[in-house]
Amino acid sequence: GKITPKFKRRMRRMKWVNWIEDGKPRFQLYPVGSDYEDYVQPDSLNVVDWISLPGEYYLIDAVMKSIKDKIGHGLAVAVLQKNKNVEYGEGGERTERYADVYMTIDPYGNESMLTLGKVKAPKGKATGRMWAFNIVDFGANLHNIREIVKCPKCWGKGYTGRESTYRRCELCEGKKFIDK
Repeated sequence: GKITPKFKRRMRRMKWVNWIEDGKPRFQLYPVGSDYEDYVQPDSLNVVDWISLPGEYYLIDAVMKSIKDKIGHGLAVAVLQKNKNVEYGEGGERTERYADVYMTIDPYGNESMLTLGKVKAPKGKATGRMWAFNIVDFGANLHNIREIVKCPKCWGKGYTGRESTYRRCELCEGKKFIDK
């Protein structure tokens, strides 16, 4: 695939990794819109941004299985779109079936929130843990990453009081979560 100037600018802003070696990218881009598993490089890091099957989201778990079957000892990061206020990405609950780790990202005020869903063989409490963060440098870096927990005052509702006297929770300022 062709690397656009916008993509190059974003990659240059990522100071935490060396993307170029001997003047060439250390990765390959493929313009994939279907047959995702045909592009998987076994025993390597593969990022599929994003799996799209308009009108056939029920097939996403089969696509994820075909990617997993081909990855070998590598790692596949398969990105799905997710509607606001829903637990799973497009394809629903079945999208986590073949995932070893399932994460979701949702808005959190003017920041973003990552939530760990399914974690296969965790070495401690993992499922349900959450982190808030800012995306900076035009999408190139994460900043102010910190673990958050459900607000102990409003129990994650964002408000306190009875129905007739609801008011925004002062502790979490209506965000439903606080820094751990």
